[in-house]
Amino acid sequence: MNPDWRTRYDLAITAGRDAGDLARRVFDGTFEVEWKADESPVTVADRDAEKHIRAAIEETGDRPGTSGYRWVIDPIDGTRSFVRGIPLWGTLVGLEYKGEQIAGVSYAPALGTLWRALRGDGAYRDDRRIRVSDEARLSAATVCYSGSKFFRDAGREGSATSTGSCWWPRGRARRWSTSG
Repeated sequence: MNPDWRTRYDLAITAGRDAGDLARRVFDGTFEVEWKADESPVTVADRDAEKHIRAAIEETGDRPGTSGYRWVIDPIDGTRSFVRGIPLWGTLVGLEYKGEQIAGVSYAPALGTLWRALRGDGAYRDDRRIRVSDEARLSAATVCYSGSKFFRDAGREGSATSTGSCWWPRGRARRWSTSG
């Protein structure tokens, strides 16, 4: 295992979790919503979480610096859910090395769950190792999505609106959806 990767991965976990917790405090309160030119929402939580992550990491920008590392961050992935009070949003921190993805962290503060992966070390939900399903039958597969835009753009809106076999106990779903 590359020790530089591990150090940055651990930093991504800490920065993502701390920034997500900061955003959750806003989520649990009252806040203003602004609209960007592309008609997407932005809140003080987006800005504060991004500032926190940027302050915690060394390399920033659109291209790798001389170190070969590049951070990819989304302080609140799912801002539309966030502003509607729907707890299906998260803080994302990714890391590339020389153009290759090597690590990723997705923290869902409102759900209290952290997904993380480091190349060569596996993927985890919190401290439990996870893997891709072996299920080959589409009819038995699990699909989770937070909007139907992808399906509409692909001409498959019926796929997005199908309610099929939904399972909602304990806030989990075989298929969950929010419009938008």
